[in-house]
Amino acid sequence: MAATVERAGTTTTALPYGSGAVPEVQPERVESRHLERVDSPGQPSTFDSILFPMPTSPLGADEPLQPDYFADFNLDQVVSSITVGRDDYHLESYFHRGPEDLETIRYRHEVFRDLEDHAIFACISTFEESMQEIRKKTAQMGKLHERYQRERYFLDVVQSYTDAVVVLRDQLIGAHPASRGLRLFRDFVVSYSGSPAFGALIAEADQVVDALSKITYSLAIAGDRATVRRYQGEADYSAEVLQTFEKFRQGASKSYLLGFNNWLEMNPVEARVLQLVAQLFPGEFEAL
Repeated sequence: MAATVERAGTTTTALPYGSGAVPEVQPERVESRHLERVDSPGQPSTFDSILFPMPTSPLGADEPLQPDYFADFNLDQVVSSITVGRDDYHLESYFHRGPEDLETIRYRHEVFRDLEDHAIFACISTFEESMQEIRKKTAQMGKLHERYQRERYFLDVVQSYTDAVVVLRDQLIGAHPASRGLRLFRDFVVSYSGSPAFGALIAEADQVVDALSKITYSLAIAGDRATVRRYQGEADYSAEVLQTFEKFRQGASKSYLLGFNNWLEMNPVEARVLQLVAQLFPGEFEAL
């Protein structure tokens, strides 16, 4: 099927990712990160770890191997059952290297006492599930071949991420954790979500989505040729046909409406139509 666009002299350009302030979504390790508070210039603060009360070196190439006695006491099976489905977090190493001081044990026990509270456990679980979904979307995005679709999907990932952080913040505030680890984590999330950079990220994403949602266009198909043009108030014949035959409806009946698939990948015709729409609305698509 051939396709044309009724707009002379239009060319497409490489599209930047907005301000570049979007954090890359990658599987995180549970380790000391030294995350800086970004909303208090001149008053930096850090959240180091939910596992260690003091800054500690993250596990890396020297990750401890499974101790020999693990198999003797079937602890390897216990760890496997605990970490199943969480391979991205590399949790096994933290079971292989036990705490070496009483303060670390107390610190972790405080966190686990907090997690016995249903509200606290639920907010952490909800955030973890959200991040799992974000990682899944990020992996799917990498398989998309059409640039504009990929960039629009990336925008969905950004909004999913900011929504997850805001929900986590609100739930942590309402849950009132008592442990040092979760209080420090809550304070960091509140600080991060209240930073100018995070607020600008939300505002920019919302603005781009709003602009794209207002795009309307007409697609005229004649034989093997399709023409894409700006919508100029033409009649919506599909709506008129439905309205005309509405009076003949008698209860439930077989639908003859054309269905659309929910496949993520675009076919060549859909991809070409999207490219032509982008040429008609360069400003909206350049903001992606």
